[in-house]
Amino acid sequence: MKKSSIKQNVLFLMIGIALSCSKSSNSNTTTCNVSTGDVGPLTSNMKVTYGASVTNGATISSVTYQDSAGNTTVKNPTLPFVKSVDLKTGQTVAITATGTPNAGEITVASTGNSPNTASCP
Repeated sequence: MKKSSIKQNVLFLMIGIALSCSKSSNSNTTTCNVSTGDVGPLTSNMKVTYGASVTNGATISSVTYQDSAGNTTVKNPTLPFVKSVDLKTGQTVAITATGTPNAGEITVASTGNSPNTASCP
């Protein structure tokens, strides 16, 4: 594999994992939006599994994931959250969890063209 191809794949992976946290101005509470998924569209029809979990007192207020109809949001999901969906060639794999990590961590994961995971903090 060419070095430029490896660098390009690493760059795409870094772009594909988006993570943002913000701190409330009136408290010490940090809210995170943690996302992951494939960089590009699916190359074939496949079953994709999404997951979201927490550790050490973290909470998730919502999970949004891509399914065959578009984006689906689940408010206050039962954790650990696991959902399998059938996606078609050209659709995008994506999951985002919004929550408060407190002293713990929020993690999301997805399968697709390749497995992906992201965490906050």
